[in-house]
Amino acid sequence: MSAPSCNACIGLIREYLRKGWYPSGVKNSSDSMGYVSAALLKAMVLVSTDPNVGAYIVPSDYIGWGRIDVDSVLYFDRPVAEKRELLLYDDTVGLSTGQYIDYLFTIVDSTVPLRAMVAWTDTAAAAGATRALINNLDIQMVAPNADFFKGNVYSGGQSVRNPTVSYDSLNPYECFRIHNPLRGQWRLRVMAANVVTRPQPYAVVLTGNFLEMPVGIKEEITRKTVPSRLTLNKIGPNPARIGEVRIRYLAPANNKHYSVRIYNIYGGLVKILFKGNSNSDEWQTLDWDGKDQAGRLVAPGIYFIQLCGEDRSLTEKVILVK
Repeated sequence: MSAPSCNACIGLIREYLRKGWYPSGVKNSSDSMGYVSAALLKAMVLVSTDPNVGAYIVPSDYIGWGRIDVDSVLYFDRPVAEKRELLLYDDTVGLSTGQYIDYLFTIVDSTVPLRAMVAWTDTAAAAGATRALINNLDIQMVAPNADFFKGNVYSGGQSVRNPTVSYDSLNPYECFRIHNPLRGQWRLRVMAANVVTRPQPYAVVLTGNFLEMPVGIKEEITRKTVPSRLTLNKIGPNPARIGEVRIRYLAPANNKHYSVRIYNIYGGLVKILFKGNSNSDEWQTLDWDGKDQAGRLVAPGIYFIQLCGEDRSLTEKVILVK
């Protein structure tokens, strides 16, 4: 029964994200994640696992990372304050070889274990390949006292401090577990060691006791390295009611001219939401009121959001319902 049990747990996690329970722990439709990647679901499942199967120590050839425990990853706003909190980031843009991004977070309570997982959906290897991993990401976590950890480097059931071994180059996920994390600011770095195909998307999931709970779906973990190119980050909710579409994007100041446009399923221009210059490296948010260029409400159906710059164009689909 392990396969159906695992599938059911993944279904519950996806429902939690799609119905807007994250990040507040209270169901809020405006927080619904329009797109939930397989990498994010895998990362949340692996973070949730508990090594409570006999006397095995994870990672184990017999029990892997342990038994799935959905309640250990999903955060809810309960009557009794819950110390274990959840932070996540689903990067759908990805990294190319040589690129990296830092994520900063602050630990408040060192008695609450810190768990972190970075997972990605790798491209398929050739049949019978001796080495199956194609796109390799290396993950490093640095503590406030400058101690560092490498993903999947374990001893005694938790991550090894200042390891001398190489980064894991065999698995499309890297996990960290630190039983008593130091208080203060931590840094998690995702590095593209070797990406053979197009930029490799990935997901980051953290559980622990943090300085503050996130206020929005993408503000919880700060990017220290700001992308230098146009990035279409989230359209939500999706599907959405007419007039409830929110678009989140990044147009760095080095992109002098860009526009945000709405197209119908036939490729016809419906509305120009923005056209002009960028003077900020901050994430931007636009709301579409469901009206066309002439001010008329559009009909339910499939539409496309296009973020277009001087040398890059990104398009995402949104479904409008009554």
